[in-house]
Parts: sequence; C-alpha cells; structure tokens
Amino acid sequence: MKQLLSKLFIGLVLVLCFSACKKDEDENATVALEGSWKISKYDGQTLQSPAYGTFIATSTSSTQGNSNLVLSFNGTTTSKETASFVVSDNNTKVTFTKTDGNYTVLSGGGTWTINVVNSSSLKMTSQYGLVLEMTK
Repeated sequence: MKQLLSKLFIGLVLVLCFSACKKDEDENATVALEGSWKISKYDGQTLQSPAYGTFIATSTSSTQGNSNLVLSFNGTTTSKETASFVVSDNNTKVTFTKTDGNYTVLSGGGTWTINVVNSSSLKMTSQYGLVLEMTK
C-alpha cells in the first residue's frame, strides 16, 4: 500500500510540474484576419483590372497588429493607408487607427464587424456600411 501511495504521489508531482511548464498560448497567438488578402469587392463593386486592392495584416499579439491597405480604382492612382488595429469580441470587431498614408478607409470606418473570416475569405463591414470582401 505504501508503495502504491508513493507512486501516486510521484505521478501527481510530475503532472503538476508539466502543467506548470505549459507555454503561454497568448504569446504566439495571431489574430484571425492576419495574412495577405486581395480585395475582391469594395462597397459591393467587384474590383476588376485595372482596379485592384490589397490588405495585409500582421499580428503583434493575439488581439492587435498592423495593417496596410492599398487601393487603385483605375490602375494608376494608388491610395494607401497604414494602420494599427485592435480586435475584440472574439475576433468579431476590429478598430483601426491610422498611422500613415493618404487614405482613411479603415480608420474612418469606425468599428468594423468581421462577418466572415476563414483560411481563404475575409469580409468586413464598417459601422457606416462600407463592405470589403477579400480572398487569399
């Protein structure tokens, strides 16, 4: 009986040691909208050549990061916006703060709702009704 109790005690100590060494998951987590996206629709209009748009988001933590938006509606005039962002409400809301560029699409959109996000699609709607649809 003593031998069984000692083995149980050793097992319990090992379990506690391994659980104490668990890596912090938040440290390496990324936000759902991270990636390099091609904007396929801007405010309901399909962007066809020569028009184009890109959105690149990188994480700095599990709830925030930086983004770059590039849009051209004629293939020559390019508008850009660099912004930091914070996601909230379980990756369903995002707020952008402009840090550079000549455009204010993201930062001017108030709080955006992330309608769809998966490995190949991202759809966001600004609080003013502007819809961006993107693919990877």
